[in-house]
Amino acid sequence: MAEKSVSLKPGEILIRQGDKSPEKAYMVLNGQLEIYTEADGKKQHIAYVGPRQIVGELALIDRSPRTANAVATVPTECDSMDRPTFDACLKQSNPFVVALLRVLSGRYRALMKKIEQQ
Repeated sequence: MAEKSVSLKPGEILIRQGDKSPEKAYMVLNGQLEIYTEADGKKQHIAYVGPRQIVGELALIDRSPRTANAVATVPTECDSMDRPTFDACLKQSNPFVVALLRVLSGRYRALMKKIEQQ
């Protein structure tokens, strides 16, 4: 179901925090991404993401702005899934699973907002 492969050099940005038109999620095939947020000029490390892990899923699920940056730390290759493909998968899914995804994404965003305010 992957759409298009993306190759990144160290330091290249895959996802930019605050992007308001997120149209893809990505699975890391090889390499590594650093996930971090920025506020008031300060960088807050969240995680490192490696092979078989997915980034950008939250914004694809709830169509809201990106919550964090994803930057390659080493040469990295990712596959992507675009919104139409994702939406087609959701249409074939059990409505309970779709509702569950939306509830979890809402809870995660609320938690992130609470953490940012502290």
